[in-house]
Amino acid sequence: MNSGGRTGFVDWPGDDQASRAAAAIQPHGALLVCDAEMRRVLHASANLGQFFDTPDFVPGLSLDELAGGGLAHDLRNSAARAVGGQTPGFALRLEREGGAAPLAATIRPGQGHLFIEIEPGARPEDERGVFEALHHALARLGQAPPMPEALATAGARALRALLGYDQVLACRLNGTEDAQVIGESKAGPLGSWLGQRLSAATFSSGDGRDLALQFLVDTRALPVPLMPAPGVTLADLATCQLRALPPCQCVQLEERGMRASLSLPLIVQGAPWGFLLCLATAPKLAPLPLRIAAEIFVEQLSLRVALAGNNGAVRQSELAAEERLRTEYRRRILYDELNHRVKNIIALVKSIATQTGIYATDIREYSEALEGRLNALAFAHDQSLSSIDSGLLMTLIEAEAGLHRLGADATRIVISGPPLSLKGEAFNATALVVHELMTNAAKYGALSQPQGRLEILWELTPAGDCRLIWRESDGPRVAPPRREGFGSKLIRSIVEYDLSGRARLDYAPAGLTAELLIPARNVAGSATEAVIPPAPKPDLGRLLTGQRILVVEDQFLIALDTEKNLRQLGADEVYLCRGVEEAEALLAARPVDLAILDLKLGAVMSLPLAARLRARSIPFVFATGYGDNVMIPRAYAAIPVIRKPVTLSALAEGMARATLRKG
Repeated sequence: MNSGGRTGFVDWPGDDQASRAAAAIQPHGALLVCDAEMRRVLHASANLGQFFDTPDFVPGLSLDELAGGGLAHDLRNSAARAVGGQTPGFALRLEREGGAAPLAATIRPGQGHLFIEIEPGARPEDERGVFEALHHALARLGQAPPMPEALATAGARALRALLGYDQVLACRLNGTEDAQVIGESKAGPLGSWLGQRLSAATFSSGDGRDLALQFLVDTRALPVPLMPAPGVTLADLATCQLRALPPCQCVQLEERGMRASLSLPLIVQGAPWGFLLCLATAPKLAPLPLRIAAEIFVEQLSLRVALAGNNGAVRQSELAAEERLRTEYRRRILYDELNHRVKNIIALVKSIATQTGIYATDIREYSEALEGRLNALAFAHDQSLSSIDSGLLMTLIEAEAGLHRLGADATRIVISGPPLSLKGEAFNATALVVHELMTNAAKYGALSQPQGRLEILWELTPAGDCRLIWRESDGPRVAPPRREGFGSKLIRSIVEYDLSGRARLDYAPAGLTAELLIPARNVAGSATEAVIPPAPKPDLGRLLTGQRILVVEDQFLIALDTEKNLRQLGADEVYLCRGVEEAEALLAARPVDLAILDLKLGAVMSLPLAARLRARSIPFVFATGYGDNVMIPRAYAAIPVIRKPVTLSALAEGMARATLRKG
């Protein structure tokens, strides 16, 4: 089809239809948008009755009321694998009561919400053949010559064999406005698209700069509107595969004799390079396991294209050399930072040990105080390196300050500011800055002397920025450094480069004063939203010292995360079991002091194991994804319950309650 006399140009223009489609989904699935805790449903598609035992979306309904306790539990388990990262969580098979067909779900974090995309579950035969099909697709790709055009054609052929579409086009971007078809695989009778150009609206929701996966099951299917709860702003569905596409795209597909499509972006070295466009002449729903396999395949294709480069095999060698140089540079940076951190940790431990000894009255008090502060040091480093969605500034600063509140004079460090949350990357970056400032204060500044004082204040500016003031006093006399050290450079670089903020360090003789400005785009919540939890207690690390903990959890990644937190709380031994039988065998062979039971283990409940633990007087807690205690019998109503996703603080509180019950 021609447009404006431009031969070979397929013009798929965008218009205000895109904005209308942005608030709707395709009818083969349903969409729920929940709060970050997965308690309240904020938005829902109008077709819920096709998937759940509820005719309509009722504003304010909880996930448990809407989906049922069993499904809600399974969805929360899947969400636990998605929180804190960019990879979504998947539930490939959600069993329903009454023999209804199983469902599949994708849980994606974003915009402070969790997007739950529900669709029909894959057939068992589709699930069984996924890995074999992916293996064959990757093998075909491995036989292609290392040139972009050859790889594009091989990728189109392999992807068509993997997914079963009638035609697959490999397209390369030309700037941000259009792309050219450079490779193709098709059924015999279909016309060729080789050499044609597609405009940006064909493959992205914007101007082509941000490629995103697009999935269309049927061009003639009527979109289903998304309904928000009262007073809640409608969510942006840009990352949802269920989102409806503008009618103009559907019309252009039908003019080419196509009824379904799937577009997979090719990202090469972090930048959009092109995409693979899969087309079908009849409505087609590619099952979720196959779409996941397709994304893995396209990632491998992107890596091959990156190695091939623009000049074929010769460029591949050049890219490999450039990558070796970049790797060596990154290695040196990491080595320098590691060396710097190790020296800081040694100096900090030495300072903590010395200052602790000043205030200790005997060896036992010294040992206990030192152990608590070293545990707090580990906690602070875990906070600075964790990949969480957001965090409270007060929690971060209190964790670092707890290392230096020595003896009876806990006022040597004063902390003041409104409740404030920082977004994930900003929280981690700020954690590094605060740790660096605190370390320097302990090594060279006010906290290196018993009489030294530190004041940390923050406020929200009228523009929504966070202004943090760090003021040291009563320490050694300060002089500006003759040259900028790694620590000062790290502070300035993180604040000004990573956070796009401002950092001012004033080396006044009376003490260092630092002013940091963190822009509003990094602030996740203000005083009206955040709630300050109890300050971290370094001595909490001794709560489970010497304890042998049994963890019964059928999700391995969740079990590993629980084990890590238990060891952080001081547990001596942690035994991981997948089910009731395995746990009973372990109980017969090993002594156990405390236990954590996942309430629902697949299709069975852990209540028989709870009865055995109670009979042996072994305290335990329930860990569950259920939103309430409806699944817990009255006989166990007093047992502590930890809600999933499990946080360190919630786990500590639950184990403390179990320990008290033991006493």
